[in-house]
Amino acid sequence: MSVLRIERRDRVAILTFDDPDRRNVVSDEMNEELLAAFDDLEADDGIGAVVLTGAGRAFCAGAVLDDLLEAGEGIPKVRSPTSTGGSSVWPTPRCPRSPP
Repeated sequence: MSVLRIERRDRVAILTFDDPDRRNVVSDEMNEELLAAFDDLEADDGIGAVVLTGAGRAFCAGAVLDDLLEAGEGIPKVRSPTSTGGSSVWPTPRCPRSPP
């Protein structure tokens, strides 16, 4: 069952988080569907805007913490040059830089 609905209206894509029983929490499944949807939408010259919305009473309650912890396993921690007090950041290899 999909947790993301995609609707196209003219040049606008409407992505609806569709897991209202869990208040549209961002899970691994939601992330995978979002990545696939944005890959498709980026390739579609007919889309000029994307609207994100949520089904039910909540837009999005946050993330599934167990999924976040599992996603962070195996990713090396690196010190942030701007951090203080020993804070760490994790690299995000799935986020390409925008061209200049």
